[in-house]
Amino acid sequence: MDYKATLCPYFKAGVCEKGKKCKYSHDMSVEQAKTANIDIYSDPRTKLGKVPDTIITCNHFLEAVEKDLYGFNWVCPNKGDDCGYRHMLPLGYVLSREKRESDDEQEEDGLTFEEKIEEERRNLPS
Repeated sequence: MDYKATLCPYFKAGVCEKGKKCKYSHDMSVEQAKTANIDIYSDPRTKLGKVPDTIITCNHFLEAVEKDLYGFNWVCPNKGDDCGYRHMLPLGYVLSREKRESDDEQEEDGLTFEEKIEEERRNLPS
């Protein structure tokens, strides 16, 4: 394990007391680089030639993406790389966590999407 490629969890929390003697990295860009290169819209098994011949997305993959657990170290509980389902989101797929954020924004206004359209329509000059 390369300790300098792993962000110190204590440093991340702001409580690392070891300073330069710490074997883990204290560079925040290390953590950002790991998350920036993850593409959830392409199956990483295409490089290995193990892409399943199906259009069905793996439920374990969807759950991991929704809970922000999907990353370089994630292994599918359904046979790992031999899983028979796709490990990629279909184009246009909206995560439920993003749906919740947009629903919360709508609730702040107190109006549904349809009510906003009707209000804008009433404000148009006739």
